[in-house]
Amino acid sequence: MPPSETWGSTAVGEHPSRQPGRIIASSNWMLPLWLAGLVLIPWALPLNLLLMGSPFVAWKQAYALLLLIVSFAWIVRTDDRAAPLLGPVPVALAAHLSLLLLLCAASVWIGGIGPRRAAYAALAYGGFASFAVLPALAIGRDRLFAVLCLIAVVSVGCGAGLIADYALDLSGSMYLEAGGDPDIAPFAVGDITFRRAMFPFDSPSTGYGFLSLGILACQLIYLHATRHHHRMLALVGIAIIYLGGLATLTRAIWLLQSLWILLVCTQILRAGERRAVSMSLVVGVAVALIVAAVLASGDHALVISDRIENAFSSADEGNDIRLHLWGKGVAMLLGPDDTVVLGHGLGATLEMFAEGGPVSTHFESSFFQAYYEGGLAGLALRYWPFALGLASLLAAGRLRHAASSRLLAFWLVTYFAATAIAPTAGSYSGQIALYFVMGCCVAARRFEQVLAATTDRPAGRGQG
Repeated sequence: MPPSETWGSTAVGEHPSRQPGRIIASSNWMLPLWLAGLVLIPWALPLNLLLMGSPFVAWKQAYALLLLIVSFAWIVRTDDRAAPLLGPVPVALAAHLSLLLLLCAASVWIGGIGPRRAAYAALAYGGFASFAVLPALAIGRDRLFAVLCLIAVVSVGCGAGLIADYALDLSGSMYLEAGGDPDIAPFAVGDITFRRAMFPFDSPSTGYGFLSLGILACQLIYLHATRHHHRMLALVGIAIIYLGGLATLTRAIWLLQSLWILLVCTQILRAGERRAVSMSLVVGVAVALIVAAVLASGDHALVISDRIENAFSSADEGNDIRLHLWGKGVAMLLGPDDTVVLGHGLGATLEMFAEGGPVSTHFESSFFQAYYEGGLAGLALRYWPFALGLASLLAAGRLRHAASSRLLAFWLVTYFAATAIAPTAGSYSGQIALYFVMGCCVAARRFEQVLAATTDRPAGRGQG
């Protein structure tokens, strides 16, 4: 790439205060600040339990605010050559925070929500929006491939943690040791008692966003890795992450991850090199079968098969309540009232702080939850990253010609579905995944070029 096109090069005669190198140097300490979040937030459960009962349990919220401040400071100082990487992200983030503050104030003054409750709920609508700038930071520092590798390693660790939790009940033991309520019983189906793995996440159903991001990272590594054993490791990683999702016994995660795996396989096959693909798939399938046999040993196999077979049954325990609540959500959309614009207030569906204000169901759906709490403004706050990401890919014309862009689009669609059928969009690890993918979509052209250049592959190879 010519020096004039490289972010970080200095044009002859350019004023020192506008030299990109100065901005890059100032971001040397910033990239690790974001990378720490990729490790700490998905693995927050042990630290949360350690800090249970102390003021420091709010460390994630403080960290989110710190990143927002630092990200805006970096955007203000960054060089103009970074603008193509950020695109409309600075304006979108400013509008997002402005609307969020407005809605938070309306929740307190109009909705009667307690200030602490409203502030806590506001972070569920984009507290980690700062991760939208991480792709630009990584590309600017020529660390994009390394960031994807870190995401893959952390996600594989999460998958392994979920498998271990299912087998050893790590989260239950840690919860009791931290002083948790011993009366919370494990889930049961018939006469069979079983566990839903959650370690290292804070609940069994909130891990899909980051786990699927890990599968995306493994797939991108596969497409751009130059060594065959690296591709096999990527596919083994996909198998471990997938089985970790299965260990949560969350049917939505299993079904969506299964769809995601199928989409990933189509891109693998379109990438060519069929002999290498077949050998890698054999390794991945073999690992999957071995771990699945361990997971499905004994009576637990009956539990897993029962939940999968009855995933769409309206009579199944849990589905009957879920369908009833979705029906209430649809009725709410079809019969709008005076809360259609600003909703009932951020935090109206939370029961974490007894500070007054209405408390209602979360509708088993982040979509209906956002509409109830924030009305149309709440939906805009929660779902604008999906719209901006897809619009950026379509505007760049990358979906037909670039496998990586198709994978980004597939991820956005499947994660939208995941949040529509479960109240999990507010999870911090899911937010990190969403805003990171959105940032990659905005910088799609440079995203693909940097990956190709990093691995010394021709830009068009493997692009299906």
